[in-house]
Amino acid sequence: AKSDERREFNRMLKFVKASKEKIAYILVYSLDRFSRTGDSAIYIASELKKVGVNIMAVTQPIDTNSHAGALQQNIQFIFSKYDNDLRRQKTIDGMREKLRRGEWIGHAPIGYSFVKGAAKQTIVIDKNGELMRQAFEWRANGMTYDHIVEKLAGYGLKIPKQRLTDTFRNLFYCGYVSHNLLNGELVK
Repeated sequence: AKSDERREFNRMLKFVKASKEKIAYILVYSLDRFSRTGDSAIYIASELKKVGVNIMAVTQPIDTNSHAGALQQNIQFIFSKYDNDLRRQKTIDGMREKLRRGEWIGHAPIGYSFVKGAAKQTIVIDKNGELMRQAFEWRANGMTYDHIVEKLAGYGLKIPKQRLTDTFRNLFYCGYVSHNLLNGELVK
């Protein structure tokens, strides 16, 4: 987990701290399944320890009642965060390279579809493509966004006004890839 703001995780912590029964352990498969937030995980483990609750990883048996064991657990939490950070950076680097090659990441823009199974990313105009071309023309001729949304809905394409205005600002429709991962760089 990138964050300790998980609903069920926090529900468990609240239950453990408030329980009238003596809960001594939270069992996890490995410490990185408890948390990958590093210092936050260390803090949570420390707060749990104050109420007599230890975190026990079944694949990493550590006696956290000793100073050496507590240190080892904390090091595991920090390494888990480091591992998450490395994975995140590799993913971002991969997405950035894909964008620089002119490939699209995420869902294809409205009016386009990905060709499944193509050796190289191929995006083609789909059944809504002609409607979107028409929407661009309507807008260029001064038609209001509300009227365009209404007309598109009449043809079976329901699109909220905000999404339509975002679509009109999307440089993809001008033949460019733009993304915040590219730091302002445009790719044709």
